[in-house]
Amino acid sequence: MLALALFLATRLWGLERFPITFFGDEAIQSVTAADLMAHGFRGPYGELIPTYFENGGVFNLSVSVYAQVVPHALFGFSIFVTRATSVLIAFTAVAAVALILRDELRVRPWWLGALLLSITPAWFLHSRTALETVLAVSFYAWFLYCYLRYRRSGTQPLWLFAAVLVAALAFYSYSPMQVVVVSTAALLLLSDARFHRRHSGTLLRGLALAAVLSLPYVRFLHEHGFDASRHLHVLDSYLVDSELRTSEKLGRFVDEYARGLSPSYWYEPNQGHDLLRHRMKNYGNLLLPTLPFLIAGLWVCLAKIRSSAHRAVLIALICAPLGGALAKTHITRDLVLVVPAALLVTLGVDLALKPLRRVPWRYVAIPLFAVLAAGQIFMLHDALANGPIWHGNYGLYGMQFGSRQVGAAVGRYLHSVPDGRVVVSPTWANNTDWIVRLVTDDDDRVTDGSIEDWRFRRLPIPDGLVFVVTPEEYDVIRGDSRFTDIKVLEIVPYPDGRPGFYVLRLRYSREADAIFAREKVARSRPRQETVLVGGQSALVTYPQLSHGRIVDVFDGDAVTLIRTLEANPFVLRISFGIPRPTSAVKIDLPSIQGIVTVTVTEPSRRAPLVFRRELPEVTVDPNLSIPFGRQLTVANAEVTVHDVRVLPDGQVHVAEITLQP
Repeated sequence: MLALALFLATRLWGLERFPITFFGDEAIQSVTAADLMAHGFRGPYGELIPTYFENGGVFNLSVSVYAQVVPHALFGFSIFVTRATSVLIAFTAVAAVALILRDELRVRPWWLGALLLSITPAWFLHSRTALETVLAVSFYAWFLYCYLRYRRSGTQPLWLFAAVLVAALAFYSYSPMQVVVVSTAALLLLSDARFHRRHSGTLLRGLALAAVLSLPYVRFLHEHGFDASRHLHVLDSYLVDSELRTSEKLGRFVDEYARGLSPSYWYEPNQGHDLLRHRMKNYGNLLLPTLPFLIAGLWVCLAKIRSSAHRAVLIALICAPLGGALAKTHITRDLVLVVPAALLVTLGVDLALKPLRRVPWRYVAIPLFAVLAAGQIFMLHDALANGPIWHGNYGLYGMQFGSRQVGAAVGRYLHSVPDGRVVVSPTWANNTDWIVRLVTDDDDRVTDGSIEDWRFRRLPIPDGLVFVVTPEEYDVIRGDSRFTDIKVLEIVPYPDGRPGFYVLRLRYSREADAIFAREKVARSRPRQETVLVGGQSALVTYPQLSHGRIVDVFDGDAVTLIRTLEANPFVLRISFGIPRPTSAVKIDLPSIQGIVTVTVTEPSRRAPLVFRRELPEVTVDPNLSIPFGRQLTVANAEVTVHDVRVLPDGQVHVAEITLQP
């Protein structure tokens, strides 16, 4: 009980202050829960109690959103409440590890497992966040415990049903955990095959429950499909790299898996593989002094390999790196390894204590507890006192600092100017729209938006409108002659004292209209580039792009796409030096409502041939095939995409254009 109380104290104390980064991936949990409740528990696509929610263009949020529903209903938007919800679930994982050691591994200092997991740096940091990986790890720990309880009793099927339930929760919580959960379950079934044959009836009922719990996933697949390739592209996985051979991909898998088990990755302080915001300076992901005990714990498990519980620990260790190995080893994807690591270290400590078995137990237990408790308290003090200045990069590619501080600055301004409006820069963190909604209590007077929009075209700057910008943006604004009367209302500092954000107001200068006019003329000039279209060189004419390169629409990969800067319709012209036999044009588009036209010119015809497709309703990711009715010899082709939902100077997205022979 003391170990559990210490865990809660060291997690809840200063929860808003460390980690200093309040991730967009944390804010999205509560904001999505709020949206879900506001829409009668229907998702963005109208489904009741959706299985998954989108984050970063892929469906990968589930249980973590539902976990925030009751806390948000009771307390509203709050960084503390959002994180505390995750802390309470992580609290149960600490209990599960201790119970595995007490009930299944029969270790005398079983309570050490709770302390050793709590003091693990990677778990210390991430269990203070609302990231979904924390929930997945917690449910996985309970999966191991419930399974081992069933395995030991054999006559209590409720433990198997509980194991299936928490395994499903781990599966739904975090996408990289899916392969870990399934692999662990498969290896446990294989490991205890004789036992399961003797209790086949119970096993079949457990599998039936698993089938029932898979129905939300089946419904999701039916309604949305599952584009594994797109998901892996978002994760930058080598598995979807078309330039790699199968043998090379297998080699990359082995390398990433080996890194996920590598002592250097887990124990080396300040290793550069993980992002700064996922590391504690001068700490490894696991504490270096525990390494000898982990090795001793491995020896214990191997020596007792005939024990189902000890085999289960090894299975958990073997499966833990699989989530990261499919893309790239990263602490959030591999965080589940802290569970078998805590079990192994405790087994190793228990082995080391064997020579002291004649010493009265209190003389051993109390110093052990005191040392580990003091270490955990020191870690908390170090994190709160020094964590803010551990890393000097506070921007997008570093700590992404500023959620709480920007929210406070915005609140101060709106309190002083109730009819004011605030535009917060999105360039300092991922998913700033979610962060802004949470830290401003979803105030409709606040939006996230870039000052570049006001530099790109003349937009209204009414009285009371202020901008929150980064130092880099502030330097650009000060040197831009289209702005004048720039007044800084407040500077939000970084933890090291440097300016982190500027709250400012400004207006356009007399020269602004002339500058906008010159830039618009320059942007309207079409671009030309020679690229390979279906393996054949062609001259491609296209409007200026704001995202991607023109080669991205001819690379055979629908995940890479382009976006026009200010051209609706989007017009792309292809000129072949040698006419190309073509029978159809295939076009992959993100969501669109409008008209797609293909105009083709043959050398033998003066009049072009025009083919047209209309999409009267919004279509999600349409894959259009526009057949010509016969094979044409195409010298020139013009593709026009007009999205009726977008203004003439708006943006149009195109993923892929393929000329089919």
